[in-house]
Amino acid sequence: MTSTGDPVRDGAIALVHEQLDRLRDAGPDAVRALAGTRDERRGDLFLTTRVHAEDERLMVLVEAWKGRRTLATGGWDKTVQRSIYQPYILVMQLLTLDALTVPAGQFRFDPALLGYAVPGIAGARRL
Repeated sequence: MTSTGDPVRDGAIALVHEQLDRLRDAGPDAVRALAGTRDERRGDLFLTTRVHAEDERLMVLVEAWKGRRTLATGGWDKTVQRSIYQPYILVMQLLTLDALTVPAGQFRFDPALLGYAVPGIAGARRL
C-alpha cells in the first residue's frame, strides 16, 4: 500500500483492508449473517461494516471514520467497477444514437455511427 502522507488516513485504509480480508476469509454464509450495519471502535477510529443481502448477492461496504470525517472506504476496486459500468455506458450511448435517428425520420441504424464508439472502446481497454 502506498502512503498518503497522512498517518491517520493510512491507518484507516489499513483497517478497511484488514476488515475486507476478514470478510473474504469468513465466506458468504458468515457475511450474510452480519446483514445490517455494525460499528466498532478501533483506537481513535470507528469501523463501520454494512452488509445488505440481495437474493444470492451480498453488497458489502466498509468505512473507517473519525468524528464526521470518512477517512477510507472499501468495496469493489476500480477494475471491477469499470468492467461493469463502462460497457453499460457504451451500450446506452449506442442506444441513444439509434433513438436519435427516429425523430429525424430515419428508421434505419447507420453503421457509420459505430465509428463514434471506437474511442470509448479504446479507452475502456486501458484499465
